Amino acid sequence: MNTVKIGNTFEDRVYELFSEELINNRLWLNPNYSKIFRKKGYYSRDRGKEIITDISIESNLPHKEHFSALTIIECKNYTHPVPVDDIEEFNSKLAQIAGMNVKGIVVSSNSYQDGAFKYAKSRGIGLVRLFNNDNFQWILTRAATGLVTREQIEKCKNNVINGLSLESYAESYIEFYGFYNDQYTHSASQLFNFIYNFVDENVISDLFVVLKDSSSSFVPYLSTNIIEEKAKNIHTQIGYSSGEVSTNKLRDYIKQDYDIELKLSNNLGIDNRGFEILGKINYELNEISICTNVNSDEKRERFTFAHEIGHYILNHNNYLVTEFYSESDYENNNVYPISIDDIKRLEWQANYFASCLLLPKEHFLYHFSLLWNKEDLKNRGYGILYVDRQQCNLDVFYRLTNELKRIFNVSRKVIEIRLKNLELLNDKR
Repeated sequence: MNTVKIGNTFEDRVYELFSEELINNRLWLNPNYSKIFRKKGYYSRDRGKEIITDISIESNLPHKEHFSALTIIECKNYTHPVPVDDIEEFNSKLAQIAGMNVKGIVVSSNSYQDGAFKYAKSRGIGLVRLFNNDNFQWILTRAATGLVTREQIEKCKNNVINGLSLESYAESYIEFYGFYNDQYTHSASQLFNFIYNFVDENVISDLFVVLKDSSSSFVPYLSTNIIEEKAKNIHTQIGYSSGEVSTNKLRDYIKQDYDIELKLSNNLGIDNRGFEILGKINYELNEISICTNVNSDEKRERFTFAHEIGHYILNHNNYLVTEFYSESDYENNNVYPISIDDIKRLEWQANYFASCLLLPKEHFLYHFSLLWNKEDLKNRGYGILYVDRQQCNLDVFYRLTNELKRIFNVSRKVIEIRLKNLELLNDKR
């Protein structure tokens, strides 16, 4: 592939990103008064002709012919860090475009030299690094990684600094790294918030529609009761009566009601830490892929499948483009290498849904109570089922969980998740 085509491919991706955010009202600019363009020219008095831009977003006040705010986006698909010279050249272009509130953003596939940071800050230019997402564990829409509170900005600051400044920085979770005037973000929406924070107050009410300093999380909170009800509804739809929840019936249900294909594969690859990928979800293709080789244990395969179904049922397609679930996620429930609240929330919701789906609450509680009474257990103030490293408590714990594993055909890990979420297990191991 020649360099021009490579550059255009990257520019296509950048254009798609900002177009999607603008159309879906996630870019802080009012989509009713804003339009995005490619290769549009803007007149330069110094040159006596138009400067052709990679991407531009024009925002017009009602009944005004000329734009009230203009965002110019320059794309750099480099195999080396972006030098300060490129930022200086871009700033020269911006200065030649007539009009108020002309803002600039450089989007690169690589990192930036230290001088580029300093110059961009002095000239009010935004810097973005957009990672290749081919091997991402989670590919989220740009606003989903939004980190919109001041506290969250501080949490992500070091990650963004490293992502923007270190050429060798490896990322498998978040594709968008942005900087403007010593402020850092994983969100395209918030970057525009930073850039247009000091625009003329007279145009804010019409051109800008997202409130600044929002403290809400992008991914909404779902109560355990809501998730439980969604799983219960599926049990009704597939005619569940007792014992193991049928995987075949679940497969038929998601195909009929959601047009989702389940595909089985011998190998789905590995994540960035070398763990085998158990399952993948792709919203654009509307398919779930399960690795039969790694999921040689039927119980683990069932949970992986239920986890991916959870992303669909809980409408995570609003935030995710694709996701994969690896061995490390299965073995270490809710343990993630990054402190991104929205990602944790999405994965926790999918895990909780999976446990609800495979272990229907009423039936699970019924069988648990039978086993608890059979063991003649008493709640002595430590919890319904208490386990530590004492052999007598371990023996009881394994007898109960082994029987529940057999009844519902799930792993002990899933039984533990369900017991803890129902506040039936006090695990002090």
